[in-house]
Amino acid sequence: GTTFTVMSRIGVTQWGNYDIMYNGETELVVTEIANAIKKRNDSLYDRLGVDIAQVQGAYNEAATALQTNSNEYDMFILRAAESYKLAQTGKLYATSDLEYLDTSKPWYDQNSVNDLKIKGKLYYFFSDITCVDEDATWVFFFNHKVIQSRGLEDPYDLFANKKWTIDKFIEMVEAATDDPTSTSEDSAWGLIGHQYLATSLFTGAGEKVAVADGNTFKLTMNSGNVIDIMEKTISLRPYWIGITINPYTTTGTRVLASDADTAKMLELYSHGNILFIPEVLAASRDFYYLDTEMHIGILAPPMYNDQQSRYYTPVNNVATVVCFSKTAPENAEKTSVIFEFWAAESHKILRPAYYDQAQKSRFAKDDITPALLDEIFASRTYDVGIAYSWNDLYLRLEALMYDGNKDFASMYKKYSGTAELLIKQQLKKFPD
Repeated sequence: GTTFTVMSRIGVTQWGNYDIMYNGETELVVTEIANAIKKRNDSLYDRLGVDIAQVQGAYNEAATALQTNSNEYDMFILRAAESYKLAQTGKLYATSDLEYLDTSKPWYDQNSVNDLKIKGKLYYFFSDITCVDEDATWVFFFNHKVIQSRGLEDPYDLFANKKWTIDKFIEMVEAATDDPTSTSEDSAWGLIGHQYLATSLFTGAGEKVAVADGNTFKLTMNSGNVIDIMEKTISLRPYWIGITINPYTTTGTRVLASDADTAKMLELYSHGNILFIPEVLAASRDFYYLDTEMHIGILAPPMYNDQQSRYYTPVNNVATVVCFSKTAPENAEKTSVIFEFWAAESHKILRPAYYDQAQKSRFAKDDITPALLDEIFASRTYDVGIAYSWNDLYLRLEALMYDGNKDFASMYKKYSGTAELLIKQQLKKFPD
């Protein structure tokens, strides 16, 4: 006999939370997912007598609710950067405060549980409640027909044998490009995509801008193989057409069409003469609606080399995490019981619908399987330096690679000090 009220991001779009309440008219929600949402929420009501209510809002409204001690919302679903700011108010539950919430269970993304802790406490995370974080998983789409026509190695064999590396990626991009100086949309290209490619190659190589380190965050982007990764990424520029919305780039968009937006980029890819397009998994819906005849496959970003122990797949900042209001501490038990059951039912009902029926049906010409998706999702990693973007370090690194500028040392020397100061100031707001 209670209602559990969720505030989620505005708009029933692919970056709003379309999968909290049943809506059979939402174009983005295929029938299988819509039915799973209804079945999951009905189960919560039948078993616990709990109704779900969804209010679409924005960060400012969530912050105001906490500031005024409003009990209107039990849970927020916002981006990690927004939830990080909310956590600084001291008015979000840590998971350790919620007795019946067990983050070791499979309906919680274990990589987010490990990577997003602040001073050893977890205030927000990714779970199976929503598919938006799956949609935001950054993958490398490839065209099987181009692979076959160019006589290139099977990407799935490379991936399975841990031979899918940056060097192999560069080799294939070059082999699939006919003329790097061409201005024709009919030319064959190895790569099309926007500037996040640079960040995904950095992440895929096992590097991070920053990590949690005891009671602080530690900048790590100046260690490891960052210079070599930059040089390899820059070497792709002659074979890479794309767009950028990075505020620090100096070269601007390098794309064939004058109306250089994501929709145009996807349309160019759908012509079938480009090998790779790195994009969020949600782009599969765009291919579906374009009714392309391509045989599309997906991969995690390439590893730095074949000595790397595993793949690392970034989740774009548009993904949403869940967090819980503690403006009414007496609701802790109710919150933990309801969410644990709801998340478990999501794992049992919603996630299979996303995997087996929605995604697989969109790739009917390919052998993308739940096992492959499992492997990619299990490789996901969360970089707090990207999520919280202290002094925009990751954007500045990304811009260097997109622009072909190898002077990492000067950039890091100029901007890292302010980033470290921001970290110290923000962490003072969290209890030890």
